[in-house]
Amino acid sequence: MKNGVKTVIFIIISLVFLAMFGSALRSALIFFMVIWFILPIVGFVAKNSVFLSFFTRKGIVCFRGFLLAISILISFGLFSNYDNIRDQLGARYLKNYKVEYHSDSDIYGRPISESYVYSKGLSAKFILWASQYILIIFCIGMPVLTWKSTSHLIKDWDNQKLKD
Repeated sequence: MKNGVKTVIFIIISLVFLAMFGSALRSALIFFMVIWFILPIVGFVAKNSVFLSFFTRKGIVCFRGFLLAISILISFGLFSNYDNIRDQLGARYLKNYKVEYHSDSDIYGRPISESYVYSKGLSAKFILWASQYILIIFCIGMPVLTWKSTSHLIKDWDNQKLKD
């Protein structure tokens, strides 16, 4: 298969995944975030020689692709559900957190929705302001970390085979 066809298939599968598990992502947010943070750790922990001896080079490349695909899908899902994430974590961890949604229309008559977030305390307001930027950094950084950690697996496998 050519790379372009593989890319299109990957995008279609990703969109189907997001459509099917969008509600699961919203209802099990903490579970998906824990998996998201564990994925790069799996790449670093799997560097021992016992793990590497069970796989071929192609198997490790597929393993990297699998972990990377999961990391990208969770990143995309979390990024696209920012309001829901903010509301769930804000209601759980911030004192007096409240959000109001207002619907309106723009000058062309298209519907728009705005959210107004309220919380007492300057630190809570700063956390809410910074959370959108922190999420963007993590949505880019977690797949990069997953790539880096699993790329070291391939290098370690190559070095181990050179020694043998």
